[in-house]
Amino acid sequence: MAIGRNLSAVERRGAYEMLLAPSEHGVLPYGAITGVARHYMCHRATISRLCSRARLSVDNGAPVADIAARIQGNSGAKRKRTADEIEQAIKAVPHDDRQTLRCLDVHSGIMNTTIFRHMK
Repeated sequence: MAIGRNLSAVERRGAYEMLLAPSEHGVLPYGAITGVARHYMCHRATISRLCSRARLSVDNGAPVADIAARIQGNSGAKRKRTADEIEQAIKAVPHDDRQTLRCLDVHSGIMNTTIFRHMK
């Protein structure tokens, strides 16, 4: 299982519909949440939260279950440099000073981990 993965809107809708299919009178059979979690390669708690939020929204009178992600908009760390800026900074360093990552780090002013991640 890929723990820590965020589901897209389409995947969330599909997961909710997969949960609705085997349910009888609003009760899920044993193992349904785990099965859906395996199908979408996420943690079962993710699917359980999705199901709980959907039930809560319907119980509160919403015509359609609310399964939208709460992570929206500008989330996550902001990029400090683009890939082109990193390449230009590396090319600006003389060849003799590019022999090791540590030297490249010092002379370019870009962190070692950023250079390594860019090389991937």
